[in-house]
This record gives sequence, C-alpha cells and structure tokens, in this order.
Amino acid sequence: MSTLVVTFASSVFSSGTAAIAAEFGIGEVVATLTTSLFVLGYAVGPLIWGPMSEVLGRKTPIVISYFGFMIFNIPAAVAQNTETVMLARFFAGTFASGPLAVVAGALSDFWPAEERGGAVAIFALATFGGPAVGPIVGNFVVQSYLGWRWNAWLTLFWSAFMLLLIVLFQEESFVPVLLKRKAAHIRFTEKRWAVRSKQDETEFSLKNVLETYGLKPFKMLILEPALLLMTIYISFIYGLLYLLFSAVPIEFELRRQESAGVSSLPFIAVFIGAFVGCCITWAFVPRYNRHLHASNAISVPRERLIPMMIGAVTFPIGLFVFSWTDVQYVSSPWPQIIFLGVIGGSILLLFLQAINWIVDTYLRSANSAIAANTMVRSMFGAGFPLFARAMFTNGVLTYSQAGTVLGGIAVALMPVPFLFYLFDEKLRKHSKYAHFQPS
Repeated sequence: MSTLVVTFASSVFSSGTAAIAAEFGIGEVVATLTTSLFVLGYAVGPLIWGPMSEVLGRKTPIVISYFGFMIFNIPAAVAQNTETVMLARFFAGTFASGPLAVVAGALSDFWPAEERGGAVAIFALATFGGPAVGPIVGNFVVQSYLGWRWNAWLTLFWSAFMLLLIVLFQEESFVPVLLKRKAAHIRFTEKRWAVRSKQDETEFSLKNVLETYGLKPFKMLILEPALLLMTIYISFIYGLLYLLFSAVPIEFELRRQESAGVSSLPFIAVFIGAFVGCCITWAFVPRYNRHLHASNAISVPRERLIPMMIGAVTFPIGLFVFSWTDVQYVSSPWPQIIFLGVIGGSILLLFLQAINWIVDTYLRSANSAIAANTMVRSMFGAGFPLFARAMFTNGVLTYSQAGTVLGGIAVALMPVPFLFYLFDEKLRKHSKYAHFQPS
C-alpha cells in the first residue's frame, strides 16, 4: 500500500502537463519535468534510504521518507511559479523512493524464498499499478472544476493516511536491529552489561556508515557486472513505462480525438496486464519450490528467470502490435488496448523477476542492490518522457515507426534473461556480494 501511493504520485502530474504549461506560460516539454523530476528523485533517494535500512532497520527510513513525501506535496499544490512546482516534485520524489528502496529487502526479512515470490509479486503490482492508475485519476481531476493542483492535494491526503497506518502497524523486521534492541533490553532489565549484538560491536560513525553502507550501492554496480547488466535491461523497460504516459495520450487524444479523460482509460489495460503477469509468476512458484527443496538451498535465483524469459519475448510483440495498429492503419482502438495489456503484463514479469533475482542473489545486501537498481532505472524513467512527444509527433518518424524503433531495441535485449539463466551460477560464484550455494 505504501508503494502504491508513491508510484501513483509519480505519474499523476502527467495528466496536468497542458494545464501547468498554460498557467505558467511554459512549453509542454518543460511542463513534463513535473513528472520527470519526481522520477529523478527516485534516483537520489534510494542512496539514502537503502543504506539507512541496513543500519537503522526497515521502519525508520519508511517513516522519515513518507513524512517528507507528504510535506513536499504542499508546495506543489500551492505553487505560484514554475520553479516551486519543479523543486517540490523533485524533493517529493526523493522522499517517495523510500518504499521502493526498502520494501523488497523487508520482504526477504520475514518470508522464506519459497513464499517470497508471491509477496514480491504484490509489491511489483503496486510498483506498476500506481503509475497506471495515476493518469486515469489525474485526467478526470484536471478536467473537473478541481484543476491540476488537486492532484497534489489528493496525494497529500492519501499519504497522510498511509503514514498513520505505517506508524501504528508496521513493525521492524530487520534481524540485526531486532537483536540490537533485544541486547539493549537484556542489559536494562537483567543488568547483564556484557550482552551485545553484532551490530553493537560495529563502530557507528558518519564515516563508517558512509564507507560501509553509503557507497555500497555504487561499489556493487561497479564490482557486480551481473547486477549492472540486469539494471540496464530493467532500466530500459522502466523508461518505456513512463514513455507510455506520453505516447498513449498522443495516440488516443490527439490522433483518435478522444477526450482527455477517456484517453487515459487504456491504462486500465496496463494494470490488468500487470495483474495477469502476477498470476503467471504465481503459477511458477511450485516449480521454484521443487528446485529449492531439491537443492537444499536458501534461494535458487536461476529459477526466477523463467517467467522473465516469457516477458522478454512478449514485450517486443506488444510494442510492435501496439505501434502498427494505430489509427493510421486500424480504426478500432481495441487491438491497441489489448496489446497495451500485453505490454503491461510483460513489464510486470520482467521487473518482478528481476527484483526477485536480485533479492535471491544478494540476500542481506539486497537493499543496497535494489538501491543501485532503482537509482539507474529512475534516470531512464525521468529521461524517456522528455523525448516522447518529439519522437512521436515531430514528423521524422511516423507513430508506427517510432514504436518500431522501441520494439527493435526490446528485441536486441531479449537474450538477457536467457544468458543469465545459462550463466547464473558462474556469475554468483565469482561475485563478492552474492550468496552462492550451488543449486
């Protein structure tokens, strides 16, 4: 739920681009920065929240980040100039990235590998469901008497409610922090002053924290080629998701002449497709568990990649068919809507299994690996919407050809999960941070 709110906030402003541009007298590409800067904040925040979660536990970063996210919706709602909106959106995104950086690692705290796949599937559905729902709600809000500012107010009220639930009901789950608290309780209640946890024996200083945790995501990106390649692949997929927030309205509002509210309804297909992707993932859980128990392993990262292979194949198919059934060739919108669902399901399969693979591979260092992944993919997510309008409307390429270019890149990247499946154990065996146990 906490992830759904922050990902909803990432895309809800995309529906108010024209209104913001008109009010402040700026171009629509500049107004698109209200979405891009928020997603760019996703690139900065995990470098804070991910390492913090490995020092202070899972709950503290979530509470701090959620409070900041809630507060920075206020200046976005009352802004009287472009600069205020842009800065507020960037800092809101920086704080909003807390759940994205922490939740996947938290799931590994209290679910064993055989059950974690289903839990991460729900997390991934929230990660992609939020951006799909955002433009739908945002468009109807902008077209009503409320106006674009109420997109920020609605986000503020929803995040305040969620913060209350987090404070009241979310419990700490990170084992080293729990042991540290238990040791402190024993010292206080039983006067056994020698009782210490492993984390108590680690010198806690700003320098030590920065060297041990703050730089860890960067070190893992540099020293872990497998993590870097998986991150680049998922970053392209993630960037395309945010590019769709511009490409779909161009097709349905400008080319098919639908109203602004109706033109956002095809995103429902993305959400439905993502749900189907979750179901496909759950269908592979029994197979994963058989391999897990047969090998007596803590995790079997290699088996997470099979659903990802399916997504790698269906993703370019969805892009090609969506592009070549545009209004220039097909009058009915239904083929495009159906294959938007295929794209949504493919994105979910790819992203979800990448997260599962990262968690299974790096276990205790999962949050730092997720932070590195989130940082890079958020840069792609921030950059892709900025060239979407030019790519699909500048006349150099037709709408179909622009989509074909993206589909071609997806085809070129298709072998990535297959190569990971073939060389998974070798990659983990030579990794400094990965958990290695032959599967």
